[in-house]
Amino acid sequence: MIEGNDQMQYNVNELKAVAGKPIKLTLKHVGKIPKEAMGHNLVILQEGTDQVCFCFESK
Repeated sequence: MIEGNDQMQYNVNELKAVAGKPIKLTLKHVGKIPKEAMGHNLVILQEGTDQVCFCFESK
């Protein structure tokens, strides 16, 4: 479970999973601002993805 707050921060900085194995990921809004106004985005990259290139190409 990943919790997101009103400061647009998550309670974890890193997630690890075993390649090829299923995982269950739950996002939970824990702030006081309604989730409809304070929605969070989450991007999960495949291992080995260049984060700088991914962010640049996404813009």
